[in-house]
Amino acid sequence: MTLWHRRLLYVFLIILFFILTPIVSFYAAGYEFDFVSREMRRTGILILESTPKGAIINLGDKRKYNWLYGWFYQNTELKTPQKLRNLLPDEYEISLSKDGYFNYQRKVTVNPGQTFLLDKIILFRKSQPEIVLEQPVISGQLSRQGQSLAVLTKDWLTILRLATGQKSQIALGEEKFGGAAVKILWAPSDKKVLIAGGSYPIFNVETGIREGAVRAYAQYPISNIKWDSFSDNKLYLEQKNRLYQFDLVQKKVTLASNETITEDFLIRDNNLLTLVKLNNNWLLNLTALGGERLGNIALPVAPTYSFWETENNLIYLYDDRRDGLIIVDPWSFFPAPEVITNIKSFYLTDGGHKILYWNDFEIWQYNQETKEKLLITRTSEQISKVWPYPGASDYFFYSTRSAINAVEFLSKDYFNVTKILEAPDISAPAISPDGRYIYFVGGISQNQRLYRLDIK
Repeated sequence: MTLWHRRLLYVFLIILFFILTPIVSFYAAGYEFDFVSREMRRTGILILESTPKGAIINLGDKRKYNWLYGWFYQNTELKTPQKLRNLLPDEYEISLSKDGYFNYQRKVTVNPGQTFLLDKIILFRKSQPEIVLEQPVISGQLSRQGQSLAVLTKDWLTILRLATGQKSQIALGEEKFGGAAVKILWAPSDKKVLIAGGSYPIFNVETGIREGAVRAYAQYPISNIKWDSFSDNKLYLEQKNRLYQFDLVQKKVTLASNETITEDFLIRDNNLLTLVKLNNNWLLNLTALGGERLGNIALPVAPTYSFWETENNLIYLYDDRRDGLIIVDPWSFFPAPEVITNIKSFYLTDGGHKILYWNDFEIWQYNQETKEKLLITRTSEQISKVWPYPGASDYFFYSTRSAINAVEFLSKDYFNVTKILEAPDISAPAISPDGRYIYFVGGISQNQRLYRLDIK
């Protein structure tokens, strides 16, 4: 090669360097030239994290990157956690898959120069339910702190520790409850349970000892019974429209208040709240257990009311004939009741600021501060229960008679439903504190038995 050719090649390489360097730099920095609009446009970033890790990422068949990153990512299997740079602005059909788990799918829109973060994705395990209790179940009740499940069968009261799966059984002896559903009431500390039927026996779930039976000391028929707010040794029972206190230590029933109770009562911080109906007008009466009357609040006209117990300072009243929820702050200067209609049940979220509630075919969210209602989803099958996923505020579950579904709910613009179980006659679902197992009563083997489903 002559000197002239070498110089020409040298000049050519310098010119090529000055031409390609800006182009490569622009593409490396996340830009692409759009030949349609004849301008440079920025790309975006998508961050994907999942539980469990190692899920395979599929972004669909669309062109995803500029030529530089398209060449870099070609034939590369992407798995979570993953930070995908230089994605072309577009709407993508994302799919995450992992052996043994249900696929996760959703649409995301990547905008120029922005980062889209999906760091709370949960993949649910595919598994078959396993039998926990062989005996047909009469009734079941989750403890107040959600750590244990009390299950009543013909001959046994079984206490299941949800975190460990450990079972302890207490023999019922001569106590029989038949086939009718019987309420199980947990004491404030979750160390004792009352079975509201038969002789109204009280069992210590830690020792397995039967500590007493309320009916043996009650002079009149018991129409309603509830634990004290704080003590495991005190219960309040309604007899002939009067409130009595049962002392478990002294084995004694005494009159607690002269207030007339026509519907329901609630003990809250040593105060008695009663519902009274006079000439078709409803009053919520507030009385100290010592006898001092604290006031009353007029309630909307309704056929009937009952209390729903929560850890919130507000009072929740339910009209089961009209499916209405009344929310009252009895300690406010202006305790005007709030009304939510068309509701079957609910639970509190976001530190008590929001209510997730449902009716037969809809799930809603109600913000108690802004008073706004948001429809989350509608279903074609009747909803039996909705409950939260521990440690994941963006997820909850709902059950129907034949299925259990997981719902990812991020905002009013997005929710995602995954059916994780189909089985006959599902009822009384409960979830372990670590979110690994869902316990439920089902008729998979023709009888209502207790099952456990591994979802994690």
